[in-house]
Amino acid sequence: MICPKCSQVMPDGSKFCQACGAKLIEDVVETVQPAEDVTEEATESTDTAETEDEQDEGEKSRIVEETAGAEQALAGARTMTESAPVMTQTATSGVKTAAGAAGGAVAKSGAPLPLIFGLIGGGVFLLAAAITLVIVFVINGKSGEAIQLSDYTKVDFDGTDGDGKARAYLDVKELSIRFAKDMGIDTSLVRDVENNPEDADYGAIFKEGIENFGELMDIYSAISGIKLELDKDSGLKNGDTIHVSYKINEKRIDKVKTKVLGDTKTVTVSGLTEVKAVDPFDHLNVHVDGVSPKAYIYCDSDSQDDWMEYISFTAEPTDGLKQGDTVKIIANGYDEEMFGEKYGVKFSRTEMDYKLDNVDSYVIENAALEQGAVDKMKSATEEYVRQYFDDANREKQIKATDIKYVGYYLLTNKKTDTWDIYNKVYLVYSASVSSLEKPKGFKTKTVYFPVEYDDVKRLADGSYEIETAYRRILGSTDLQFGYWQMVDGYTSTDVMYDELVTADDEYQGAGYEGLAG
Repeated sequence: MICPKCSQVMPDGSKFCQACGAKLIEDVVETVQPAEDVTEEATESTDTAETEDEQDEGEKSRIVEETAGAEQALAGARTMTESAPVMTQTATSGVKTAAGAAGGAVAKSGAPLPLIFGLIGGGVFLLAAAITLVIVFVINGKSGEAIQLSDYTKVDFDGTDGDGKARAYLDVKELSIRFAKDMGIDTSLVRDVENNPEDADYGAIFKEGIENFGELMDIYSAISGIKLELDKDSGLKNGDTIHVSYKINEKRIDKVKTKVLGDTKTVTVSGLTEVKAVDPFDHLNVHVDGVSPKAYIYCDSDSQDDWMEYISFTAEPTDGLKQGDTVKIIANGYDEEMFGEKYGVKFSRTEMDYKLDNVDSYVIENAALEQGAVDKMKSATEEYVRQYFDDANREKQIKATDIKYVGYYLLTNKKTDTWDIYNKVYLVYSASVSSLEKPKGFKTKTVYFPVEYDDVKRLADGSYEIETAYRRILGSTDLQFGYWQMVDGYTSTDVMYDELVTADDEYQGAGYEGLAG
């Protein structure tokens, strides 16, 4: 045993302290005997919990286990008092005896301070705290008046207007206080633990919790038996009306002394963030580089809106594009909930189709060229044919008259996925060619002069780009002049077609205007 005055350890059965001479108290063990009564009460509470609700076995089992934990904590107090010094002083709580706190009995010589913490360690205080904040009892007497659960129901709204969410829940703290009040629990010593945690008398709170343990379990069980249901909890907009209904476990509610009514609660939705629809593509810039059918695309935006910092644009596909293709442009980084709450905006769309209507394009289809392209090549071809005859090596040996436009052949590469020549245009002029030599080298004859142009390109502005640096007249006739020269070109359109069009395996083509058919 331990001396309560100087804390020296004395042999069991000692009457006086051998160190300081103080008289030792013999009836310490008696101070904890009333704890057995509390244990009996806790056991009775356990029995009650076991039969409380046959429809919720799991809940009853948990309550029984927690109550049994209280029994163990209280029973353990007996051992603690045998080994701890007896203290008659009040702890920070102002409770004079631990035994009184546990079961209402008054100890003869006071309870040791460690007993309180031993009980807390046993789980009783933590259990009471979990059940509606232990008890924040601001209660005096009984009310007995019926209450509406709607008065203790809160509904929170979150999200944006048109896509809001609702959550309904009970104000457990206030409802617990009301139940406790109607059950006559006196808490006049208690300060508000939440608002004044430093000044709260935790010892008194603990005492009240232990003395009213059974009632607290009834309150907890009653509140756990109340379920809330919303007729609509998502896709809400400001001004909508929603309803909260209740499912009440009557067997549990019967344990408290408050009459509970569960009339439907009607709530008007409010407080949702107002949003406006915006089109992220309003300030989109589409850049197309390269030449069809090998064009590629990229996008950016000159929007000054704050939310643009999160947005990037991608195209599908991005390259290998040709005139007339449709590309899907996607706005990436958009989070509807975040944009609504933070910026008050909602995207009207996150994808758009973009058609490549005006891009620089090689001619890759076998169809008649636009007149603008033909006229540009006609002018260049006629000039080139005249230059051919004006050359110093020919002007005194041959001459051409009646120079005129005949038509053209258009050939396109059979493969569009190539870096080779995409198209060939053979623009054909004819002329009557005569020999100026004496004696004449050949009789006057009509000659066809096909002049080749490669990779004719239609620009985005509608004009054409035609490379003339590498022009040449194709073919060779049997019209000889000088010692070894032959007049270029063809004297037969059939031969010209076979050699220029039919024989070219890599390209497909046809004749147009005067050479059609």
